[in-house]
Amino acid sequence: MEYVIKQVEIDYCTIEWKNASWRYKIVSLPNQSIFRADLWIYDEYDDYLAVWKNYKASPTFDTAEAAEAYAVKTWVKSTI
Repeated sequence: MEYVIKQVEIDYCTIEWKNASWRYKIVSLPNQSIFRADLWIYDEYDDYLAVWKNYKASPTFDTAEAAEAYAVKTWVKSTI
């Protein structure tokens, strides 16, 4: 069973998909020492996706911090 450690809403995702909401989750895999980031999408415009769906998963990492760093670097668009 996977455990969600952290969930963060993304204001500006690097993937261009209009009228969609994005979030990433940091999850701990069953053995508790491997972590992954999951990118989730909810398309609110045309109900093509009526529920949150796991859009993409990161490689696995030894720490939750490394998984989150990957998510931020890969999926969160800087507004600066």
